[in-house]
Amino acid sequence: MIQSAGFVDSHSHLRSTSLAEHNVGGRSLEEAILRMNAMTPVDVEDDVFVACCNLISSGVTAVQYIFHTFGTPKEYMETLEKSLTGIRRSGIRAQVVMAITDQFEFVPPRVTHELNLPAFVNSGRRMSPVEFREIYEIAQKQNPDFSLGVGPVAPQWCSDEMLETISDIAHREIRIHTHCLESEPQRNWITQSPVERLDKFDLLGPRTSLAHGVWLNDSDLKDRKSTRLNSSHVSESR
Repeated sequence: MIQSAGFVDSHSHLRSTSLAEHNVGGRSLEEAILRMNAMTPVDVEDDVFVACCNLISSGVTAVQYIFHTFGTPKEYMETLEKSLTGIRRSGIRAQVVMAITDQFEFVPPRVTHELNLPAFVNSGRRMSPVEFREIYEIAQKQNPDFSLGVGPVAPQWCSDEMLETISDIAHREIRIHTHCLESEPQRNWITQSPVERLDKFDLLGPRTSLAHGVWLNDSDLKDRKSTRLNSSHVSESR
């Protein structure tokens, strides 16, 4: 495992305004995720363009961008294309990772009683593994100037079927990237640990980078020496 506390193999969500400036945060990752989904949406292309320009003005010339949305395949593609247009307008070099989530992002499965959550977090499963594979193929064909990576938004937030599809796509020698153990509760969010899930679906290796990883332990790191780990929260811009 190659560990870096700096900016190597980290990622950005290419948002031009920080969560702090939006007064979005909370006492934990789990609360912040809920709050982020309550934000008023902005124009994606302009948001990405300004974020890239801000990076360039600060001396950053290349960025790894992890992209995902809770939308349908059509909405996912439309938003991705707007993001790529914003990147092109800025002139920055970019590794774009198409990420997906289809289960348990807001509430762990062990919570069985009814919760009175606001409508904006009832995202549901809006994309099947077959549909995700199809939009990856289309996106790469339509955007040959980008080498598109792939990954789960977080392994505990993807079904087995979706991880199988991600693994199949990733076997083309492309970049694999994901959030990994951003908070202590995520270790036990589902019955299987996030690192075990990545390993089970052959998603750890020299082409894999893991952002955050601040709750990885010695057992998680064992026999995974070729995987790149970024263990610093400073490395990510949301």
